[in-house]
Parts: sequence; C-alpha cells; structure tokens
Amino acid sequence: MNRVFLSRAVVVGSAIVLVAGILGTTFPAATASGEVILAYEPISGIVSPPSIVGADVSGMPMMRGPGLTPVEIPGHGFMSSGFTPIRSPIASEAAEDYVSWGFESTVPWDLAAMDIAYFSASGPGAIHISLSVNGGPFEWVYMDHVVPQFPQRAEVTNIDLSTYTDVVYAEFRLYGWAAPDPNGLFSICPTTTFDGVNGLIVYGSYEPPVGPPESYWTNSAGGLFADAGPWSDGGPGPSTDAHCSLGGARSGVTLDADAYCQDLVVHGDAVSMALNGHLLHSTGVEDDRWSISVTGWPGQTSRLTVTAGNV
Repeated sequence: MNRVFLSRAVVVGSAIVLVAGILGTTFPAATASGEVILAYEPISGIVSPPSIVGADVSGMPMMRGPGLTPVEIPGHGFMSSGFTPIRSPIASEAAEDYVSWGFESTVPWDLAAMDIAYFSASGPGAIHISLSVNGGPFEWVYMDHVVPQFPQRAEVTNIDLSTYTDVVYAEFRLYGWAAPDPNGLFSICPTTTFDGVNGLIVYGSYEPPVGPPESYWTNSAGGLFADAGPWSDGGPGPSTDAHCSLGGARSGVTLDADAYCQDLVVHGDAVSMALNGHLLHSTGVEDDRWSISVTGWPGQTSRLTVTAGNV
C-alpha cells in the first residue's frame, strides 16, 4: 500500500498554514479544474441545495446518511453530529455516518477535480470521501487523518477525479470517524478561497451533444433513402445517419432512391415539396416542418421533389 503526504491549507483566522495529512492510498492532485459541474454554498438545514449546476445537469441536494443528526447553526455551513467514536473507516460506513452530494446529467461528463472546505468541532478526527459513478461501486477518492478543529478549517483544492469519464450519474459520500464526542460537530463550510463563496465545487468537461443537421428527413418505414443517388443537379446524396441529411440547399431538383418511404417528415426551410407526386403539407407543429403519409412497398423507387425553397 502506498503512503503519501497530501498538502492542504488549514485556515486559522486570516492565517493559512500548510499541513500534511498522512493518507493510506495515493490520491494525486489534479492539474486542471475545467468547467463547474456543480457547486454548493453549504447552508444550515436538513438539506443544502446546489448553488451552481452545469449544462444539462440536475444537482442532488447535500444531505446526511441515516447515522447522522442535523445541527443548524446559521453561517457555519452544513453541520452534522453523531459520528462514530470508533477509529475505523469501516465502522463509519457500517453506521452510515456520511454526508452525500452528486448529480445526474443528460450528457456524459469527464470529471476533473473537486475543491472542498470543512472543519470539525470535537466531531470526527478523520474523514474519507467515496465516489460512485453510473451506479457502480463506491471508491475512495480522498482521505484526511487529521481533520482541523474549529476555528481552523481545511481548504482542499484539486482532489483528482480525472480517471472518471463518461459520467452521467455521480454520488459522493463523505464519511467521518474517530469522534471524541458523539455530540461533536462536523461541517462542510462556505469559504471565499475557491470562487468567493462556495465551499464545495466539482469540475469537469463535456462535449455538447451533436444535434441533427439543419435540414433532414425522418421516415417511419425505415428506408431513410439510404440508397439515394445524388440530387438531379449533381449535389451529393443524403447521409445515412439516424436523421437523413438532405445534403444542403436544394431548389427545383429531385432525388431518387430505391427504397419505399411513408410517414415522411422533412425539417427545413422549404415551401413546396412532393413525394412521388404527393405534396407535403406543413404539420403546424413548428415552422419549416413538412409531412405526408403515403403507401409504399419494398422495391419501390421513391422520388422527393423540391420545387421551391431550400432544404
């Protein structure tokens, strides 16, 4: 087992002191923070909602496991008591003495790092943070064996999360143990150090989802004109992705395909189109959406005609 020292800032009033906490496992520092996925300005209460959420993200409220008791002292962050006195992380997990937070997303995120500020007041003398992604098992990502006692606080930056990629669900749990007093307190607290107010920030990056092309058709029969040749003006034929691209601006041209087509919907800036001589009509659902239902059969050659406008 690797044993390393992790530096963290401990704040005493306006003074900042570097303290080394001996860890049981290597947790390297992240080199870049990235975009904010979610952040918390921890507040007193039963739960503490996120103060910032990233694109396509739903943040979970900060909350406690069943082993802990809420303590409300306004201005001192998200505070809890009831941590186990046993000097064992296994005991804290068994007792469900944890504070949790996390997020769900409609797009996959690559995690980068996390910043967190905290202190103890006769509460746990040691903590660790575990992370579960996409419903998988919890894995340790951080440990502190020497939790600072109030009025000191720890301000830990760039806890490395970069091995976690394509994350659409993440749950963090901070466990505490070795509390000298069962009524002692532990807080995840706000700070001005990270971004001016938030005491917990998770960073990462994502690729914005690629939408359909500006002009495309869909076809419930599944033909999608995948065998279509070029347009009659020589322009390239459509793509064969999930939405069938019409290949750019077209006007006064036709496109033939050896595939049948029915329940056709064309999305694009067009004013007159026909499928096998049948005019497409506006759906009324949104501008520039046209549709028609016709009877087709395998082996039929279908012709889409654009008589005016662009698709």
